[in-house]
Amino acid sequence: MSRVAPRPMQAADSHGWHRLGTLDPLVEDRADGARLVTVRQGLGPYPRALTDRLVHWAAAAPDRTFLAERGPDGAWRQLTYAEALGQVRSLAAGLLHHDLSAERPVAILSGNSIDHALVALAAMMIGVPYAPISPPYSLVARDFGKLSYCIDLLTPGLVFVADARPFRAALAAVAGEGRVMVAA
Repeated sequence: MSRVAPRPMQAADSHGWHRLGTLDPLVEDRADGARLVTVRQGLGPYPRALTDRLVHWAAAAPDRTFLAERGPDGAWRQLTYAEALGQVRSLAAGLLHHDLSAERPVAILSGNSIDHALVALAAMMIGVPYAPISPPYSLVARDFGKLSYCIDLLTPGLVFVADARPFRAALAAVAGEGRVMVAA
C-alpha cells in the first residue's frame, strides 16, 4: 500500500463553494491490476434528508432563486427557496391523504420541470419513495408495454404528470383501482 500526500482544500470560489475538501487517500494497488482508493478522514456532517437543505435555505436565503425554467412563452418561471418550501409543504400535506407508502409510491411520468421537482420533494418530505419514469414510455410508445411493466412493478398509489394532454392515452393505459392520477 502507498500513501498519497494530502492535498489541502482548494480556495473557495466566488460562490463560497469548496471543490473537494482535503484529500488524504490510502491507495492499494492489487495484484489483479485493480486500484482501491480509500479516504482516511470520516464523513463530515450532512443533512438527514435533502428536504432539510430546502428548509435551511428557505430560512437562510428565502428570496434566492431555487428553481427556474422557461415557460411556453419563453419567459422564466422562478421559485425562491421560500416559495418552493411553501409549495412543497402544501403538496406534502395533500399527498398524506392518498395512503402512499413504499408499497404505494409516487410515479412521475413527465420530464424534468419545476412541478416534477416539487412533487418529488413533497414525496421526500413525507418519506414516500417516488420514481420518475422515462417520458418516452408514455409519449412515444403506442402499446405502453414498458410503461405498464414499470407501473405493475412499482404499484404506485399516485401517478403525476405536469400536463395531462400529451399523457392522456398513457394515463388511461395505467389507470388502476386505488391509483390516483394527478396533473399540474
